[in-house]
Amino acid sequence: MHLLESYSLQAAAKIADPFISEQFYPIPLDKFVIFHPSSKFQSKMYDYWQDVLDEVIGPLQAKGITVVQIGAKEDKPYRGCFHAQGQTTIRQCAFLIRHSLGLFGADSFAAHLASHHDKPIVALYSSNYARNCRPYFNKTAPYICLEPDRTNRKPSFSAVENPKEINSIKPEKIVEAISTIFNFDKYNGPLYDKVNSVTTEFIGSLYHNFIIETVPNQVINPADFNCDAVISRMDYAFDETCLAEQLKVSKVCIATDQPIRAELLGFFRGNVKEVSYRIDSNGPARHEANFIDVLRQLSIPHQISCSLKGKELADMKLELLDYGLVSTHGDFHESEVQALKALNKPLFYKTGKFVLSQGEIFPSKAAWKAGRPVPNLDPAFYPIVDTLDLWQEIDFLRIVSRNA
Repeated sequence: MHLLESYSLQAAAKIADPFISEQFYPIPLDKFVIFHPSSKFQSKMYDYWQDVLDEVIGPLQAKGITVVQIGAKEDKPYRGCFHAQGQTTIRQCAFLIRHSLGLFGADSFAAHLASHHDKPIVALYSSNYARNCRPYFNKTAPYICLEPDRTNRKPSFSAVENPKEINSIKPEKIVEAISTIFNFDKYNGPLYDKVNSVTTEFIGSLYHNFIIETVPNQVINPADFNCDAVISRMDYAFDETCLAEQLKVSKVCIATDQPIRAELLGFFRGNVKEVSYRIDSNGPARHEANFIDVLRQLSIPHQISCSLKGKELADMKLELLDYGLVSTHGDFHESEVQALKALNKPLFYKTGKFVLSQGEIFPSKAAWKAGRPVPNLDPAFYPIVDTLDLWQEIDFLRIVSRNA
């Protein structure tokens, strides 16, 4: 039973066509679809909308259609959209939806408003059954409701989920639904054509984050990359002079496997956001302890990690017992990696974490070490090369195979 029918039954009231008072909104577009990704419930917030948009905006634009994002002022702005979020009232949203070609996005008030106007809809459902919350008022316009695999599993009915079930819906399924509803051919890129598409084999838990790392052989302005800070990989190339130059111009998160001079950190204390200190030595930890003392005295937020195992790890943790938690690093999803390799077919990856070095852009540490730069930060798939450096970053990757 739909929730609306349940409300009707309990209230002993008929279900009638809803209405809403509209207010004009001056949008300079003739043909557009509404994109509403947000919800007040964390469990309904899909993390991979940008992947979907990267594949549907081009075909829609080819048909003269613009994607208009609506929502609250604090909502994340998605690349490629006309941004109206935070600029419209509910009444103005009603005006935009009525004049749109349809809507895609979260299970939200906007989806039900689109249903009231009998618009084509693609909506994602997670913490509730789609059949209980689907668009109710569509008469002729089609709609597609997507939800996680419910085989032997019920929805959580929770406002917060960890991990979020909605993220198990693969981006290509949403692209397929949008292309069906709005009648266009799927993205014609290096991995897509009118017949073939991709299958997502793995998405890392950190994939949806946009991260800029810089090797200390250059100085960059984070604003050029829409960032307020950069991560300086002193563990890739240790250069305190270059680090000092970078700290002069921006906030910096420092990743290092060697102690950094206290004088340098003290002088630029205001621009040091955090230090991630990796300890790989299995020898005496005196110099590590001294460096951690410096970080504590300067009140610099810091994390300590170690790649040691077994007794060596236990000894290291004991020696640094007074300096906080020592986490481990270097491990990765071995079972997932082996499963990906067992597919025995070409794999491709996309990432939001880039390495900048000597004026060039690299989509991974593995690509940087291999000297394989890319032209820009535009979203793209790159062939998987079977190296430990790449697999260790798997949490930041979306990995796909191409369907035959």
